[in-house]
Amino acid sequence: MTIKNILTFSLLVASQVLYANNLNTDITDYIIRADYDNTAKTLNVNLQMKVDNLHSGKIDLIFTHFAKISSLYVQEGKNKISLDYLFFRKDSIRLILPEKIKTSKKQTITFEYSFPIDSVSGSKSGIYTFSRAEKWYPLQYNDLSTHTLTISVPDNFTTLSTGDLISKVEKIRRKTYLWSDKYNFTCPLFIFESNALKFITKTTENKNINFYFYTKDTLIQNKFINIVCASFAYFYNFFNGDYPYSTYSYIEIPDYQAGSATGSLQVFGTPLISDCYSNGLLECLKPASHEVAHEWWGIGRLHFKDKTKEEGLQFLRESINEYLNIMFIGQYWGADSLTKCLQIALSYYKQYVNNDNEKVLFEIPQQFSTWEEAVVVYYKGVLIVNELRKMLGDTKWEKFIKKYYSTYKNKYATYNDFIRTLSQFDKKGTITTRLNNYLKTKGFQEINWNN
Repeated sequence: MTIKNILTFSLLVASQVLYANNLNTDITDYIIRADYDNTAKTLNVNLQMKVDNLHSGKIDLIFTHFAKISSLYVQEGKNKISLDYLFFRKDSIRLILPEKIKTSKKQTITFEYSFPIDSVSGSKSGIYTFSRAEKWYPLQYNDLSTHTLTISVPDNFTTLSTGDLISKVEKIRRKTYLWSDKYNFTCPLFIFESNALKFITKTTENKNINFYFYTKDTLIQNKFINIVCASFAYFYNFFNGDYPYSTYSYIEIPDYQAGSATGSLQVFGTPLISDCYSNGLLECLKPASHEVAHEWWGIGRLHFKDKTKEEGLQFLRESINEYLNIMFIGQYWGADSLTKCLQIALSYYKQYVNNDNEKVLFEIPQQFSTWEEAVVVYYKGVLIVNELRKMLGDTKWEKFIKKYYSTYKNKYATYNDFIRTLSQFDKKGTITTRLNNYLKTKGFQEINWNN
């Protein structure tokens, strides 16, 4: 996620982590069937959720309190065993497993429910956004799962989700979309009238890049099209053509205040696009290519999670991703642009962070609680990665990053995994020692912006 309004988004989901983190319990698969009733303004959902490693008589999940559950059960042969549940805190649900099934390591739990779409963002613009923040289906934070989503809408509506569109069936007054995705931590859903957004498609590296614009300014549209396509081509080739989907989609949401990536899909808020008129192209377009980089690093192919601790995860997920982004910026706009990005990073860090309000980067959790934490991750973190690159040298740096990516793609990776890979390129351990020192202390020490 981008630095712009990152704190706002983090606070939305921070409490969710606390109440839906069942150690060693994983949700591996979702089969979701949904029907949008435009007259009643409701989404009706049948969801099957496969759960591994159940070890207790309950499971806590993130789930919207707006949901009206009509049925909740586990199928045992021909029998449906109903489950008790209770909502607690805000948007958390606890499932109570009966004695006969609570010792089972694997279960398929079925939810049948509906909720008003006016409860999700987009009710004013008519572009309804069912994202992780809306908790539109039961989930654990950061579980890596397979999602199969079948969504039926009126024939004048369009839907968008992550993964590949397997089929679209048009019948009288209805359209049904089938989306399939593997290795993703979320399953967003967008429902909007077909004429609400301008659709433009381009081809890059034999992949379709689809754009859905709310902004009417064609000049701004073209600038975003160019930066997204160019950065997609850059990272596609940097990571040796590794991209499992047939398309990559970019959707602009007027009610959204940030930018985010969810695997094959980038969501970008109109307020960020409006920055083109005030902050200049570099500051405005850089967040878009940052999210494209996430398609490979930290969100799409390579994931970072440790349910027992979070040390170093923000450095892995965001600091390195932003540095990969400014590597692209240097290639796209020239080496001076990379230097400028590092200068900006240094300036922000000095402007907002001091010894009293700084938290060491290694200890910053997955969800920010202060603006200064975000500055340390996105700006000081970039300077630290630049130092790592200089210590290794360009050739070893590129081999190291690609080795780490290829080893852990489509898996969870931790900071220890990162150090384990780094040790292959740092036989004496001196680089690792310096990196650990940078991440675990305040201030700059030897860090500078010189490339």
